[in-house]
Amino acid sequence: MALALLAVLGALAGRMLVRGQRHATGQAERAGVQTSLRASIVVLLTELREIGRDSVNGSDLRAIASDSMTYRAARGLGFTCAVSPNEVRLVSASFTGLRALAAGRDSLFLFVDGDPDRADDDRWAALPVSRTGSGTCGTAPAIVVETALMGLDPARVVVGGPVRSFEVMQVKRYAQGGQHWLGLRSVTSGESIQPLIGPLAPDGLRLRYLDGMGAETGDPSRVRLVEIAVEAISGRAVAPLGGGTPVPIRDTLRAAVALRNSLGAP
Repeated sequence: MALALLAVLGALAGRMLVRGQRHATGQAERAGVQTSLRASIVVLLTELREIGRDSVNGSDLRAIASDSMTYRAARGLGFTCAVSPNEVRLVSASFTGLRALAAGRDSLFLFVDGDPDRADDDRWAALPVSRTGSGTCGTAPAIVVETALMGLDPARVVVGGPVRSFEVMQVKRYAQGGQHWLGLRSVTSGESIQPLIGPLAPDGLRLRYLDGMGAETGDPSRVRLVEIAVEAISGRAVAPLGGGTPVPIRDTLRAAVALRNSLGAP
């Protein structure tokens, strides 16, 4: 009887241990999935929250698909202290951004005020960045950006106005090593896609584009709202607590981004 009792207790203890291991494994995998989801949404919202449109340069969205998006990504903001046909100088202390300006990778949006008594002729002029260096504006340190004003009259540029730097980026879902990932690359610099977050479900990045009337559209110029759904999947299958076939853990997180300057636009 004692041996039988010990056998029963041993079996119960073994079952509890297995259940405990399954529970711990499931919790760890679920935490990993939720961490991937939060990180992916943070990355996407950080990248996309500055996208917008204007009447001169059009939409920041360059190409759209259900699992990828190519867009102009904001990288920095500064203020001019001098403007000439081949050079823009920014006050060093005024420039903030994700990183320093990079020639051949970044471009500039220079604010052109036009007539100071009118608002309907203001615009952002796109300029290339040929080279960057250091200099001064008076006695203040400055970032010197060699560029070309593309026929723009420097006299029409208000010194002290804002300058935004940007590059063309692509975010997409792609497969590698038998798994699916959220990837990011610089189109401007010709980078290869780099995995950021994953693994994702096979359709783990779903993008939906809506126009000003709330209808789905495939035309980047008509997009006013981007709906995002990310579905992450655990790296390994987890058996249910009650036993059964192990299956991967899945979870989904959703968000939406409205394009700047799109309020009231058709």
